[in-house]
Amino acid sequence: MCVAKSFVNNVESYTQRHKYSTRHISLLAKAFGFKNISELMDFPTPQHDRIKVTVKQIYNESGTKVMESEVVGIEGME
Repeated sequence: MCVAKSFVNNVESYTQRHKYSTRHISLLAKAFGFKNISELMDFPTPQHDRIKVTVKQIYNESGTKVMESEVVGIEGME
């Protein structure tokens, strides 16, 4: 995608505010081997507009840094 590895790491980290922009959509499609953007966006319409994600986190001994995270639940909200 011609972006820094640190940018991708920051986008994929829920603790960072970095996000992909609309200019990245075509780059993502190409990186995943899709011929066009519509193939990248080919997924069913979500059943819920809002979801609740429950995450289990393990912190270091001083409680200042997340050492491990795991999604333990995802549920739709009305």
